[in-house]
Amino acid sequence: VAAPKTIPTLSYLDGTGEIYTLDASKNKLTAIHFWATWCAPCIEELPEVNKAQQTYGSKGLSIVAISMDNNLEVVWDFFRQNKINLLRAYIDNGAASFNGFKIKGLPTTIFVNTKGEEVARVEGP
Repeated sequence: VAAPKTIPTLSYLDGTGEIYTLDASKNKLTAIHFWATWCAPCIEELPEVNKAQQTYGSKGLSIVAISMDNNLEVVWDFFRQNKINLLRAYIDNGAASFNGFKIKGLPTTIFVNTKGEEVARVEGP
């Protein structure tokens, strides 16, 4: 990203159907990682994303991994099978966030500063 820009509304669901939004007021650096269980590069990459949360979480980075799968059970099964234990399972709320960020493909990671601005984006693995 050439200059920081305000991010669109980001909403995602957990297993209870509760809707979450990104709260930039918590002053956390955030990586929003869009992925899916049917995406081969995503499957290969997600264990590394889990390790990144372990490495950088104590330094203030929060990773929000949002699956484009429609079924959270599928995501939970994937997490269990692949020992993804530091990320919470979320799914996009009707692809609203995916579309709001104008994402072209998976995986995509968007880095958000403490002011709630997008400062970098990685498209692809």
